[in-house]
Amino acid sequence: MSIVIAYAEKDFGIMASDGRVLENNIVIDENYQKYRRLNNSIILGYAGERNTGELISKIFSTTTSPHANIDQVYDDLVNKCTDVFSNKLLRRKCTVQFILCGKDKYGNYGCCCVSIVDNKVQAARSISYPQKMIACSGRVKDTLHIVEEYLSRGSGDIEHRIRSAIRRISRLDKSVNNHIFLEFV
Repeated sequence: MSIVIAYAEKDFGIMASDGRVLENNIVIDENYQKYRRLNNSIILGYAGERNTGELISKIFSTTTSPHANIDQVYDDLVNKCTDVFSNKLLRRKCTVQFILCGKDKYGNYGCCCVSIVDNKVQAARSISYPQKMIACSGRVKDTLHIVEEYLSRGSGDIEHRIRSAIRRISRLDKSVNNHIFLEFV
């Protein structure tokens, strides 16, 4: 999997992804949505290994309270990933990044992410800017810089700027396509 972008300002959030899925550098799906709505105010996206992302997102989509906020889900995600990936019986090394976008306990929107690299839960991070937050995962080295460049442009609505960023990245990275999924929280 390749790119998932979450963007939030104080009063709204957006999750977007391309639709291409690769396994062993072979395209297996061109129309795959890489995020799942957990409740009315939270979306969980994932990039990296599809099976791992699907498993964790299905667990959260069935167990997340309709009233949970992003802070609660974030804590649960860190704990669940730590439990799952610290299991010595897990023989295969997994690399996946989870991105949350949604309302916090104060009703403001935000984004945060948790990375797992070779079964190690890395320090979860939040990327914040004045009045907005961005989190993304991709195979292109400069993915974050490209997304920041497009989102910081003052012209056009935010949906258009996110779609333009994914299109730009798709020209640089063959693991990304132009089939874009986008949903507001």
